[in-house]
Amino acid sequence: MSRDRQVNAERGLIRKMAFWTLVIGLLALGGWAGSWVHAILAYDDLIQEIASEWDVDPRLVRAVAWQESRMRPDAVGGVGERGLMQVTEPVGREWAALDGRSDFEPNELFDPDTNLRAGTWYLARALDQWADRADPVPYALAQYNAGRTHALRWAQEDGGDPRRFIAHITFPATRAYVVAVQRSAVSRFHPLITQFPVPAAFSRRSIQAASVIFVLGGIALAIARRRMKSVTD
Repeated sequence: MSRDRQVNAERGLIRKMAFWTLVIGLLALGGWAGSWVHAILAYDDLIQEIASEWDVDPRLVRAVAWQESRMRPDAVGGVGERGLMQVTEPVGREWAALDGRSDFEPNELFDPDTNLRAGTWYLARALDQWADRADPVPYALAQYNAGRTHALRWAQEDGGDPRRFIAHITFPATRAYVVAVQRSAVSRFHPLITQFPVPAAFSRRSIQAASVIFVLGGIALAIARRRMKSVTD
């Protein structure tokens, strides 16, 4: 094989590798996006049903669940919060008692139905407790995240202005939480995304596999380019 033919063959190989690396990379990106969309939509029907029972905006419930756990029913928080809406054991027991449940077990909060019912009840109660405000949502969210005692303290000198209330929140994490949940709840993106079908074939394992192949393809492409450069020099 002549030098020119060898160089052309090397270039052709690199083009093929670049093409397939791009294809696999797009598949990995699509798999990640599909997994993300699925996480957002997975409990839509259940959220809609439970939110309507408590007269709470389902977008707000979904935004809380997304912010709390990224829609992971097996999520566990730093102080034992469980499930989609990161419900604590005391809140779960209080909800169960009001629901006439005497056999409640904390691990039931990993069940999406139970968790969403307990979490939505707690959120609805917080909204009711701040119903005298022009906008009870930021107050209820602060209470959901940091407790009623702190929310009451932050509300003492806000003059009924939710923006001043948010500014008075002394926990940076809670302030960021309130802002993020409100932004998600009113975003146009959430209602629109429900119009798209969820690709059932996507899974976390397939995304990981595609990502590994993408990385290996990039390494092989880099090696091939160095080899071609050595041939042409």
